[in-house]
Amino acid sequence: MEQFNRVKRYHIRIQNIYSGAYQTEWSDRISREDDVVTFFIHCFHLRDWIIHLNRVGVTAKEVDNFINKHLELKICADFANGSKHCTLTRTTRTKLRQPHIVTFEHKSLLGLSEDSFKSKFQILSGRNVYDVLTLATQCVDLWEKFIKEIEKKPIKT
Repeated sequence: MEQFNRVKRYHIRIQNIYSGAYQTEWSDRISREDDVVTFFIHCFHLRDWIIHLNRVGVTAKEVDNFINKHLELKICADFANGSKHCTLTRTTRTKLRQPHIVTFEHKSLLGLSEDSFKSKFQILSGRNVYDVLTLATQCVDLWEKFIKEIEKKPIKT
């Protein structure tokens, strides 16, 4: 699925940001935060792609139930919608304040090049702080599991 492949490409970007393999100028380090936000927007909106492209009869309610069973995907949903719409007007899935990035850290990888540095980010949801790469990896793994399950269903004609 095209959208899931996009999500996986942004997941790789986050991995590269964390490892320092993603090269950007020091002055453009805010673009790394943009990549994090973009990952979560695409990751949550995989929901819409599954609903609209499915040929096996998966309903929006089934997809939402799956999301709501997993804290990681609920954080992803609230973070994505809050980032996309500025503020949430509906009740959050996480039932607390809108999740948002609270910390970022950029470390120079001295001696490699002037553009070599790695970055880390954390998202606050409720009273807990979550590492972005860990959260992103969990979201990708959960969606992959869900997609594999629905691919086993017979195609509706």
